[in-house]
Amino acid sequence: MQENYVNELETIVMGTIEDRGEKIGKLIGKIHALLPLEKTDGEAVYGHLADIIRNTELLVNEVREEVIGFHGKLELLGLVQGELPYSGPPGFSLEVKGRGIYILFDAMLPFLLKGYVYYLHDGLDRKLEQMARDGKLPKIRERCGVVFLHHYHAATGEMRSLRDYDNLERRCVLNVLARHFLWGDSPHQIVSMDVLAPGDSNYTEVRILPIPEFREFVMSEEMEYTPGVRNANKHP
Repeated sequence: MQENYVNELETIVMGTIEDRGEKIGKLIGKIHALLPLEKTDGEAVYGHLADIIRNTELLVNEVREEVIGFHGKLELLGLVQGELPYSGPPGFSLEVKGRGIYILFDAMLPFLLKGYVYYLHDGLDRKLEQMARDGKLPKIRERCGVVFLHHYHAATGEMRSLRDYDNLERRCVLNVLARHFLWGDSPHQIVSMDVLAPGDSNYTEVRILPIPEFREFVMSEEMEYTPGVRNANKHP
């Protein structure tokens, strides 16, 4: 029976790779046909490159889903432990408060210390895309602030997993938010900041606030979460 499961996994995964590989091959062929031309259509080439990246991300996501199913079957047989051998996409909730948008992830960013992270971009992007189609996403058409509030369990020292501001996971989230909620992600359009928030649980909250509301946040007591601010207050 176990061998049948392995054969089934091989058939499904290899079939998925073959199907996506064929689509990617056709896109490469289109680029190959465009580039030798005297006047290359740069926009078309760019579009095909973007499609290649998208198909590559979809391939990884589809294979991951198949592996999750295979893992579930092995778990039922008692052959593997219940926990998946890699991090899965985090869940999140979204709420609109006044003119601000609040997103709460089930886990604290970053979710991985190494390896593939675009599952985060892809999962969040697809969920927000569906919400947009359902008319449930507001748009902010003015300069705004994006605040990453990293809530962590102070007693267990979970803040050790936080990395530099330019980590890949954070950038993935910011790109998706800019696409769905904002009109761009350059300094002309947004101000971005990170704040540590010690407490009794670990998760990341992202707030998208128009500049007046963002200014209120910066001047509020919530900024006291930041250790540097507390120290500055104690040592003027």
